[in-house]
Amino acid sequence: MKQKSLLFLTSLIIFISLLGLSACKKKIKEVRIIAFDLIEAKGIPGVTLYLESGETLTTDIKGEAILTSRSDLKGDFVGIPSFLNKYGDAGLKQNCEPTISYKIESAILIIPFRKKTVYTVRVKDEKKSETSGCIIFSNIECVEEVGTEIKFATDGKLELPRFNQGNSFSHPIYPNSSLQEVRIYYGSKCNFHGIPDTSFAFQVQLGDTNYIDLIF
Repeated sequence: MKQKSLLFLTSLIIFISLLGLSACKKKIKEVRIIAFDLIEAKGIPGVTLYLESGETLTTDIKGEAILTSRSDLKGDFVGIPSFLNKYGDAGLKQNCEPTISYKIESAILIIPFRKKTVYTVRVKDEKKSETSGCIIFSNIECVEEVGTEIKFATDGKLELPRFNQGNSFSHPIYPNSSLQEVRIYYGSKCNFHGIPDTSFAFQVQLGDTNYIDLIF
């Protein structure tokens, strides 16, 4: 009887020890965080990460940072900046709201980033007369469409106070698909709901600069 009791007690101790070891294995005390460019498939250096402790980390040249702690890091959140140069809204959107923090679930935390697609419009006014109009990009993620007015002086130069690149300007957006629609209106006002004077569609190079040439 004593032998059976001793065997049961030994088995119970072993079982509890295994449970303890298993619990220890599940704890995360070191996390490798990677700021990852989804378009170029590489790490992003110099990204500031905000920790729940109030401290910050910065990713290295490979886009990585190591977070260590004496306590369990599982379930903690790592915050990211709401805006990054070249990346626009830093976190991926869910229901059109950018994700600004990511939960630690394992020893590796990959934080995805997307560069905005840039449209560079090069405009030429062959008549060199006073001309005005607007260009509208359709099929934009969460916004549907954005428009920019175009205005020329008599010398054929663009008059765009926000842009200082001669006869070209750039507009960064997130397209909804690989096909981008562009609508052009001539006149003094942009008519978003009217029939455009010119419209066309072209394949989008995601995360890259797409050039559009307009001749008035």
